[in-house]
Amino acid sequence: EKQAETPNILLEDYEKVTVYDISTLVNGKEKQPGVPVALQIPLPEGYNEATTAVYHVDDKGNKTKLNAKVKNGVITVITDGFSLYLIVDESTKITVQRGDVDGDGKVTAADARLALRQSVGLEKFADGSSAFIACDVDKDKKVTAADARLILRASVGLEKI
Repeated sequence: EKQAETPNILLEDYEKVTVYDISTLVNGKEKQPGVPVALQIPLPEGYNEATTAVYHVDDKGNKTKLNAKVKNGVITVITDGFSLYLIVDESTKITVQRGDVDGDGKVTAADARLALRQSVGLEKFADGSSAFIACDVDKDKKVTAADARLILRASVGLEKI
């Protein structure tokens, strides 16, 4: 088991998400168990046992919430296949108003400016950050000039976000 670096499949609406790429090797080749097995993962530090969930990510990036049990700092889930798993503390849901990049509660031309700057690399909002999510109004996991245009149109009442 290894912690994976796969930011493009993260659940963007949560602050606490840990990704694991779990596999077994037999004679140097990945092998699926083929039968149900109990997968146990340590609860990441700072996660709440009562609100932690496990999602399986398939080869196409689809996420499925699994029936997981969390007790004494250990997450247990029954699975018959290994791949990417997301450990999510669902109590850390991020509430972001799309278009409100600066977080002042309003969608304005200033927000459109920030989104445009992000689209050309003059701002560096981290993927998954509140500002990045607010910029990405079309939800394509990229910030482009089209997002800035939508924000500007919304700021003058020509568009609903």
